Amino acid sequence: INILHDNIVHHPLGGGSYVFKEKYIDYILEHVPKSDVRISIEAQPNGSPHFGIIVTFLLAFSLAQQKAKTLSYTKEIDKHIDYYKELLRKLNSYSGVVFMIRKQSDFNSHPRMSEVISTIIKEREKIGFLLSPKSKIIALSVAYPQYGLADKYEKKNIYEGNNNVISSCPKLEFNTPLRNFVKGVVYFEDNKDVTVPYSWVRVTGRDYAETYQEQILYKGASILRVNVTELPFILYSLLVIDWSDFKLSKSLYISEGAYGYLKEQDYDYLIDYSSFKR
Repeated sequence: INILHDNIVHHPLGGGSYVFKEKYIDYILEHVPKSDVRISIEAQPNGSPHFGIIVTFLLAFSLAQQKAKTLSYTKEIDKHIDYYKELLRKLNSYSGVVFMIRKQSDFNSHPRMSEVISTIIKEREKIGFLLSPKSKIIALSVAYPQYGLADKYEKKNIYEGNNNVISSCPKLEFNTPLRNFVKGVVYFEDNKDVTVPYSWVRVTGRDYAETYQEQILYKGASILRVNVTELPFILYSLLVIDWSDFKLSKSLYISEGAYGYLKEQDYDYLIDYSSFKR
């Protein structure tokens, strides 16, 4: 059904807007402990950037432009990375915001990572039950990069003592819920450390809001005795949905020919960056 409208936004109060009204940026910055801010956005470039990812990137650059500080971008793998680099360069040219690309291995080399992982391993039964209710184990994925394989569910890991993990491959990765959890705790430690000259603000899609953070990040952080009121501020981008009210899916997770109706109507730019940039 096509419904004509008057192009007027009424900004009804609801949810968080009851608190920050029209001053959302001011509200965010008031809850950042340091004047220098780094914004973290995360993407897995295992498919072409669809419109939802582009919206999230736009939000992050817009926030950074308001703050006029450095943007930090975190990514997982190198497939399709050229599209992401091109998108970041375009956003940089529009906004003047500086960005930095970091691999998961760069994040894993964070000086606080060892301590955070050790603490999680000590509480692995509680954290595993919270993050992975089916397997009830923490998903420290053991990667075999030379074969393109991974022990995705951590079944081959052996724990020795309270905080040692033995695996058949030295390269450890995290599944999405654990990575989100680890990142929140590591950034929390950075924000409260007076020797770190900047604070972290996180930007991600709205599909990671509400229950996802409430049940996984905040409850998990409390198990580690982290003060959840001091976790980094998270800004959520608008969710781009399809006709069924589900978010647009990346190409990795859908069958060939999916979203054919969008292509037939020349809306394929919503799911494919090469079409979007034309």
